[in-house]
Amino acid sequence: MVARTTDRRISIQSGEADLTEFQASLALLRAKGLGPVRQRGLLKRYGSALAAVQASDASLRSLSGITQVHVTAIRRAVNAVKSLDSASISRARSGRLISILDSEYPSALANIYTPPAFLWVRGSQPVFREPMIAIVGTRRPSEAGKSVTYSIAYEIASAGLMVV
Repeated sequence: MVARTTDRRISIQSGEADLTEFQASLALLRAKGLGPVRQRGLLKRYGSALAAVQASDASLRSLSGITQVHVTAIRRAVNAVKSLDSASISRARSGRLISILDSEYPSALANIYTPPAFLWVRGSQPVFREPMIAIVGTRRPSEAGKSVTYSIAYEIASAGLMVV
C-alpha cells in the first residue's frame, strides 16, 4: 500500500495543537525506544505518521510491541516538535523527510529485510532507480577510517554508481 502524505494540518487528540505530517513523522523518529520496526508498524497500521500520533493510547497499545512506555515517548516527542517549522528544518538539513509510505521512497530500499521508516532526501528522486551501493560504518570513525572511506566512495562514484 502506498499512501500519499501531505503537509496538511489536522488537530490531534486531546485538543493538542495542530501538527503537520512532517512534524508527526519527526515525532516518530524522535520517540525514544521506537525504532524502525515499530515505526513501520505504526505507519502500516495507521496509514500516516499523523494518523499514528493522532491515535488513542489504547489503540497504540493494541499493536504488537507497543507498550505504554512507547506511547509516552510518542506523546513527549509530539510535544517537543509542535513548535518546529518544517521548512526551516528541511533547509537546515538541505532536504526533506519522506516515509516508507511515500511513492518516492526507493523501492529497492523498501524491499530489504528491515528498511528504515523514514529518509532524509536531498536531490532528485530519479537517481533512486539507478545502481547504487551503500557504505555503512561507525558513527565515530577515526581519521584513517574517514580517509579510506572517502577514497573508496570516490572510486565507486567515479565508476558511475551512486553512493548512499
